[in-house]
Amino acid sequence: MQKQVFILFFSCLLCSCNTTINTKSNKNNFLEIKKDKIFDAWSGKEIHNIIINDIVFQFQLTENMDLSSLSTRDERFITKEGYHVGTKWNDLTKKIQDSIYKLPGYGYIIELDSGWNLGFCEGNSCTDNFPNNFSEVKWISKRFTNKKKI
Repeated sequence: MQKQVFILFFSCLLCSCNTTINTKSNKNNFLEIKKDKIFDAWSGKEIHNIIINDIVFQFQLTENMDLSSLSTRDERFITKEGYHVGTKWNDLTKKIQDSIYKLPGYGYIIELDSGWNLGFCEGNSCTDNFPNNFSEVKWISKRFTNKKKI
């Protein structure tokens, strides 16, 4: 009897180490949430970190291990156009300012010719107010539609 209790206890201990929780997302899909993993609220994909040339980037992969997106909040990253996190609204050209669009609940986005996007977060929902003279770039990101393998 003591041996059976030990085996039962040991089995429970082994099974409880890798606990997952299924929760419903807004799209009625299930997301698997594991300890120490972070998922993007908008895409539902796991966010990974990588350091390239001492700059921290976050990236997401598709189910096929293709690169889905890449972003940074690191001020040291500079786009081909010369913009970086912290660039002020007033430092953007009028043409660039006029190309901004609102992605509700996510932020204001400017798509650059290089393929990078400048992100602005204004207010609690990141889209409460339109960027103004005191606004600055909060993140820089790129989404990949073609197949890029890591």
